[in-house]
Amino acid sequence: MTGIKMLLIALALFKVVLADMAFPRRMVLSPGHLQLLWTPGQEYLMLRVEARTQGYFALTFGSVHGDPNDTQDALLAWTDDSEVLLQDAVVRRDGSLIADKTNDYELLEGARNESDFLSVTVQRRWSTCDQLEDMPLGAGSVLVSWAIFPRAPENLEEFARLEEGERHGSQVVIFKAPPPPLPPTSGLRVWPVMLPKIHVSSNSSYLRWCTMFHAPETKDKHWIVGAKPEVNHPEKVKKIILLECRSETAEPGQLAPGQAGRPCNSKEAVPNVCKTVALVWTPGNEVIMFPRDVGIPVGLNAGGTDYYLLQVFFALTDSSEVVVDSSGLRVLLSSKKPKHQASILQVGLDPDALLVLPPRQPSTIVRGWCFQQCLQKFLQPAQGTAITLVSVLLYGHSALKKVVLRHLQEADELTPIAIEFGYQSENQGILYLDPKRRIQVASDNLVMECEFNSQDRDRTIMGGESTESEMCVSYVLYYPRSALASCFSQPVASRILDVMELPNLSFNHNPEVGIEINGGLLDSIINYDWGARNISSKIELLHRELMLRTTKGECFNAFGDQLGYPARSLSFYQEQLVSLSKVNRCGAWNKALGNERQRSGAKSFDSLKKLSATFFLLICLSMIIN
Repeated sequence: MTGIKMLLIALALFKVVLADMAFPRRMVLSPGHLQLLWTPGQEYLMLRVEARTQGYFALTFGSVHGDPNDTQDALLAWTDDSEVLLQDAVVRRDGSLIADKTNDYELLEGARNESDFLSVTVQRRWSTCDQLEDMPLGAGSVLVSWAIFPRAPENLEEFARLEEGERHGSQVVIFKAPPPPLPPTSGLRVWPVMLPKIHVSSNSSYLRWCTMFHAPETKDKHWIVGAKPEVNHPEKVKKIILLECRSETAEPGQLAPGQAGRPCNSKEAVPNVCKTVALVWTPGNEVIMFPRDVGIPVGLNAGGTDYYLLQVFFALTDSSEVVVDSSGLRVLLSSKKPKHQASILQVGLDPDALLVLPPRQPSTIVRGWCFQQCLQKFLQPAQGTAITLVSVLLYGHSALKKVVLRHLQEADELTPIAIEFGYQSENQGILYLDPKRRIQVASDNLVMECEFNSQDRDRTIMGGESTESEMCVSYVLYYPRSALASCFSQPVASRILDVMELPNLSFNHNPEVGIEINGGLLDSIINYDWGARNISSKIELLHRELMLRTTKGECFNAFGDQLGYPARSLSFYQEQLVSLSKVNRCGAWNKALGNERQRSGAKSFDSLKKLSATFFLLICLSMIIN
């Protein structure tokens, strides 16, 4: 082989390696015709588009919910006498594209090769100050629609609709999310935690089935590092949770593994010593993997527990239908001790709280608080003054559209821990945090903020695990491991009933089972006449009650011990909380990450180009010497 051939082969291989280094994320939109490659930086998105066309391509970025009030902006590119041209554009309501008044895309590199592949590398801030004509790209799921046109545009002020392209389509993309961790290549043991072929039926549209398991008997210590879901009926199974159960404080016979289990729709059907989540799966997660340095201990000898409760949540459209199901999790265990022993914390609104969402409303915002009193109570001094958050799974049902996990530190609101403005209950993945987030036990509060759209509902939406109800909860993987299992708040039920003018109907709050509502009160809430006169003022009062006013803090540890603290006004936090509609725009959290800030995409791209030139010179010198 001649030196020139070796040089060409080496350069070709290096080009592939360099592309993988510069753009770790990749999505093929049309095989052989269009693909996206991108790098998520702290302040910028660096995006490469590769399209096979002699004309131009158009990408639009919009809401996954198709909200006509949400901004849709676009990027177009083509060549003119070998010069690459860009156009920032806006999507009008009739679907046509017009030139934007400002250009927020910076061209870093562009070329068309002999195979008619147009390659364009650009960068754009995650959020610009052009709120009317730019879509925030760093707020979770984005609907990317695309089209390829055979000829360059003739009118540079108005462009064709996407459906007029010779190829077109759409795909949901989460740009600002690091890739999931890779599983270890060896040394894993699989522990099957599955339902034993139960017959699933229910008189209602919702069923939760619970089965107890004993940890596998092993000589060596093991840690959970991930899981693979086994779902028999994807259209029916909506969530799977594996709970740790503490035998040290359990009553005799309370934990009985080896049986088929039973329905456990009510809270009292779940032992109060089964509080800590070990694993949680929802649709959209093909596999659950922890980072390489994180694990959850299994068994008392490793610092965990010996008993686990599997919960499988079913949505049954036909209550008379009976199916046989053995869904569950294939839990991945490692005998290698991780650097960090971890746990999962539930944060948000207590699922058993009296949550009332009025129907036919485009937006109702609810906040669930995790106050520092919880962290201080159950995080032992030996674990230091801070915990580190690793990943987050945001969770709600079909009416949930936007969600933010906020971070307050003393008088400041920091950058949100997680944002999802395109929440889809049927396709919601785990968000891995990069960089990880440190929470100071003495000063920090977490706020789970959920925006619901009930325009397609005719009756009141209540809170609860049923898919017809709603939730506002996040599952947060953190270390070091502690006894803290949940950190919730709940609206003050009596104040909500006062707003609805239902104060004469009694209810009870039992710490073990949550809100107990008598039948008359429940019917009055569900069938409440939201079409009555002056109802808009009541809806506004209810909205403020759920989002701004007073709340009860409540948290549990792994052994079922509860810490409750009285209702408190949240008015002292309101100046620190950025409006949900302004999330991630114009640098609202500029002071957030401090020394954790990463370099922008452009700097990284320049560094890689310098590396490429250096490598090229080294190869040339090697060829000359040989």
